[in-house]
Amino acid sequence: MQDFIATLEDERARATLLCAIERNRPFHRFKEAVYRDPEIGRDWSDFHDQRMRHHAITWLLAEGLINGQEARDALPEDPPIE
Repeated sequence: MQDFIATLEDERARATLLCAIERNRPFHRFKEAVYRDPEIGRDWSDFHDQRMRHHAITWLLAEGLINGQEARDALPEDPPIE
């Protein structure tokens, strides 16, 4: 969540989301705040999907289920994976 917040250019949105994760029930409050603004909600969904895809590909590579070239092909926007 903090990585996503750091990508936002809108100071007000950043401050709102930072406040949300610093309070009780941070996941719930973050989700509430993110989805109040449809554009930020879409950005969060895209960010989250990309991050989860990266973690999945990295895990597959670490487990030897795919090779480095397959990982690079699956994540062309990321830095090379060795």
